[in-house]
Amino acid sequence: MEDYSEGSTENLVALETYVVDELAGGLKPDTIIFEVAQRQGWDWSQAKAFVNQIAESQNSVIQRRQRPLLRIMSVLLMAAGTLLLGLTVLRLFDYFAVLSRQNSDLGFLTLLVSVIGMVATRELPQLIWGAGLLLSGLVGWWRTMPRPEPSELDGIEDEGDPFSL
Repeated sequence: MEDYSEGSTENLVALETYVVDELAGGLKPDTIIFEVAQRQGWDWSQAKAFVNQIAESQNSVIQRRQRPLLRIMSVLLMAAGTLLLGLTVLRLFDYFAVLSRQNSDLGFLTLLVSVIGMVATRELPQLIWGAGLLLSGLVGWWRTMPRPEPSELDGIEDEGDPFSL
C-alpha cells in the first residue's frame, strides 16, 4: 500500500468520498484518476494506485450504491423483452387462426408458405430480440442480488460432536 500522508487527513477522506461517489455513479476510472491527479498534484501512477486502492477497499459500498440503478435497468429490459415476446406470440396466433380457416388444400399450402416467410423475416428476429432482452434483464437482476457476506467460520472444519462416542 502506498503512503498518501502528504495530504491532510480531511483532504484524503474527502478525496476518498469523491472517488467512491464517482465510481458508484459509473464514471470511468481513467476520468477519476485524471481528476485525482489534478486535485492532488500527483503523477498518473500515484493517482491510479490511490483510485485502485479505494475501489478495492470500498468495493462492497460501490456495488451496493450501484444496485438500485442496475435493478431498474434490469426491470426495464425484462419488461421490454416480455412485451416484445408477447406481441410477437399474439401475432403468431393470428397467423395460425388464419391458417385454420382455409378449406382448400391449395389455399392452405399457399397461405402456409407465405406465413412461414413472414415468420422467418419478421417474427423470428422479434422473438430473438425479445428473448435476448428478457434474458439480459434476468441476468442483470440475478447479478444485482445481494450476496451473503462470507462467514468467519468458513474454511474451519468441524471436529465433530465432542459428546458423541
